[in-house]
Amino acid sequence: MALVLLLSVRQYSPCVILVSHNINEVEHMLFISTDEGATFQRQPLSFRVDTVLFHPKEEDKLLAYSKDTKLYVSTDLGRKWTLLQERVTKEHVFWSVPEVDTDPDLVHMEMQDTSGDFLYVTCLIQNCSDKMVTAQFLGKIDRNSLAVQNEYIFVKVTTGNRTKHYVSFKRNEFVQMRFPKYALPKVL
Repeated sequence: MALVLLLSVRQYSPCVILVSHNINEVEHMLFISTDEGATFQRQPLSFRVDTVLFHPKEEDKLLAYSKDTKLYVSTDLGRKWTLLQERVTKEHVFWSVPEVDTDPDLVHMEMQDTSGDFLYVTCLIQNCSDKMVTAQFLGKIDRNSLAVQNEYIFVKVTTGNRTKHYVSFKRNEFVQMRFPKYALPKVL
């Protein structure tokens, strides 16, 4: 059995989660503690967790990325899980940023559409069906290029052999970034 320890990102939080995977990959569990690890409650899962993200302000809310590129959400500290979206890129999922995003239940994510292209989309955890996701960047983006850092959002788009970088500040429209010539890689 493999165990992975996860701690809430909030300082002095009593929440601790252990993720357990059985060798035969049949049983998947969370062990949840709300008393700094003194006791744990065992919670069976129907999917194999790869990564868990605590909400930055509300520690009962969790996002879980599964090994099969699905994103799940829990609003009760991992006791009940709902499939949020499929074909999501690992490590390119972000909770809303406090004092920047207007809704604390907003999720930023990079996902693959049915044609194989990657998109930057957002949705609310209460309703994230394919019809309810909102494309935040018009057009496809490069895989593994979405980054949300405070009031900035970055994406990259490559067409042919030319790569363009875009940035959004305070959730305004994306603009192409301009770099000095000496900062660009030399083509050999």
